Amino acid sequence: MDEQICSNTFFNFNGRLLNESGLYWDSLTTVHSGCDSIFRLRLTVHPAYSFDTTIYICDWEQYYFAGRRITETGVYYDRLATHSGCDSTYTLHAFIQSSRRDSSAQQLCLGDTYDFHGMTLTSDGIYRDTIADPITRQCIITIVNLGFVAQTYLSYVQADEACADDQSFIIHSNYTGARPTTYSLVFDDAAHAVGFRDVLDAPYDEHVAAPIPQRDASTYVRPDYYRASLTVSNSVCVPDSLSTAPVLFLLRYPSWIIEQNWNDVVALLNEDYNGGYKFSAYEWVVNNSPTGHKQSYLYLPESLGNGDEVSILLTRAGETHAVPSCPIVIYDKSPELVSTYPVLAHPTGMPGQIRLMAQVEGEYTLYSAAGQRIAAGSYRAGEELYLQTNGVEACYILRLSTPSHGVQTKKMIVR
Repeated sequence: MDEQICSNTFFNFNGRLLNESGLYWDSLTTVHSGCDSIFRLRLTVHPAYSFDTTIYICDWEQYYFAGRRITETGVYYDRLATHSGCDSTYTLHAFIQSSRRDSSAQQLCLGDTYDFHGMTLTSDGIYRDTIADPITRQCIITIVNLGFVAQTYLSYVQADEACADDQSFIIHSNYTGARPTTYSLVFDDAAHAVGFRDVLDAPYDEHVAAPIPQRDASTYVRPDYYRASLTVSNSVCVPDSLSTAPVLFLLRYPSWIIEQNWNDVVALLNEDYNGGYKFSAYEWVVNNSPTGHKQSYLYLPESLGNGDEVSILLTRAGETHAVPSCPIVIYDKSPELVSTYPVLAHPTGMPGQIRLMAQVEGEYTLYSAAGQRIAAGSYRAGEELYLQTNGVEACYILRLSTPSHGVQTKKMIVR
């Protein structure tokens, strides 16, 4: 006889449980004749499959088994019949895992690459990937917001001129590429020698205010041309984004070293009052135009009036280059005359010499009307002073300093 079974069942052949395909024989003796009966079995065993699967599902994923969505941890079964009629059993061990979201923003320099879970990224975008943590049994959703920035290059650097007694000077700059985040300003040896100090990794601004070393009210940083270097960085492309440009800046003499005397002359203060500088060459500048006048004083032309600006180009003794001063603005000084004098000086009979009688001890300084110092010295009470002028009929300024009367300034006319 022929029989068919599934591999997950047995066939009882005269007490024998069979589970493999084959040809089987058996004999039995009858009770009446004592003759043997021969039994032949052709057994065909069809396969019945069994599948066992374990899965880990993130709590936000949609997973279906046998037509149903799996939303809870558990064991699930399903049976399907093969073409021979044998059932196949499917067993699913499902584990639902909680999710954790990790988000970040990354900036890279243009041309760099970013490795994201085995993916090489080279362009802007929001990328996500999910991995299972075998220890915590969590689904980790990784999201990265990726941006690529261009390298930074300084395209323009220019420093404003400043007066040597100012608090700071301004450096203007512009750039291409990504906006800088920090800057460093490094001065040369000459600037270091007069007190400038480097600025490192400061927050960037298109208008950098560089501090000028401060002195007391009567002195100031040596006026001159100085050099520095400005370096900016966008903090992403470091060190590739470091862009450096030279900075040349000028510190002018303070405007107060020029004094307007009355309404007709301006003069340069001498070394006793200008901060201690001696000069070998001068050139006056009116409204940013050189005048050609090369003395320490300038008689104001009639074309000059209130609101006009006057400055002076100065060459220090022993040097060859000129440094300008900051300008003063001409105004009406009529209400601010030094005194109600003039006092007529007493001539001595010697050309250009005048005689004065000192009532108390003190010190004197004689100036021309333009502010040029002519003579200086000390005197005792009761002493006769013989002061040598320029030898011309003119107006002179006599400055007297005494312990008892303080400082007095007199305008004197010699004729």
